[in-house]
Amino acid sequence: ASTAWLQNALEISQQLNDTYRMIGIWNNLSLDRFTSGDWTGAIEAGEQALALAERTGSPRRQVELHLNLGAILLRFGAGQAAFQDLQDGLALARQGKIRRAELIAYINLAELHLYWNDLTTAASLLDNAESLAEELQARFHLPEVWRLRALLRLAQQEPGAAVLVARQSVALTQELGLDLEEGMSLRVLGQALLAAGSPAEALTAFEQSLARLDGRDPYEAARAKAAWGRALLAAA
Repeated sequence: ASTAWLQNALEISQQLNDTYRMIGIWNNLSLDRFTSGDWTGAIEAGEQALALAERTGSPRRQVELHLNLGAILLRFGAGQAAFQDLQDGLALARQGKIRRAELIAYINLAELHLYWNDLTTAASLLDNAESLAEELQARFHLPEVWRLRALLRLAQQEPGAAVLVARQSVALTQELGLDLEEGMSLRVLGQALLAAGSPAEALTAFEQSLARLDGRDPYEAARAKAAWGRALLAAA
């Protein structure tokens, strides 16, 4: 229903040649398609939104769209394309002193460098993100920073440290009432517990993670199911 409404709104905006509204609608279509699992459609819509924004010369909107598209490309597995959009977004955010966008860029770039196993760069980006989140008093970004920090510790073969940081992330999501974030942090806690040799606790964490994500975020729910499946195999 949401996609159909957006398509109708897009057609009307195109007839009126209302570029500003078209940018917003293309961006919303991108996010809607991503949520529904249509990643190719999400990327295409994101690229349409960005192309229109670049023609209008709105730096702030370009920052938002570069970062949105970069995040989708990252989750799609298109690392180099994601890197370019995230770097462009970061450069524009710094230029325009858009600090919260700069923070988001650091977080997504850190995740990308973890994916590439570039642990030194990932650690530096996470340091930047955590410092900026504290400066801006943007505590709701810290659970994601700490989740990535836990994954960094796992990559560095430090499961005990990973468990501590993941627990910190879960605790803050509970304090702030962020259910979806809690689900994601519980998944990472499960991964850390499994690596630390606590399979029973890990299974509980995965079960709780899926309970918060299933039916609400297909991408993150799929990640939780995959991690839970690996844990079941390890415990068998």
